[in-house]
Amino acid sequence: MNIPRSHLIAQVSDMYKDLYGERPYYVYEWDEMDQDDLYEAIKELRKELRNETKQSIQQFTRNQY
Repeated sequence: MNIPRSHLIAQVSDMYKDLYGERPYYVYEWDEMDQDDLYEAIKELRKELRNETKQSIQQFTRNQY
């Protein structure tokens, strides 16, 4: 898959913002990251978002009953 680097950076930035509420301005060294690093960051953020979603659903469900 040959996705432009700028799109991968944007995806990492968007996912980070969804998770933490702010852009990752000083979290990642964009110039140091190759495409594999960006894919890995996306993979890790995806895991974190899934866990956050599961926890939110569980908490919501507990509060309903």
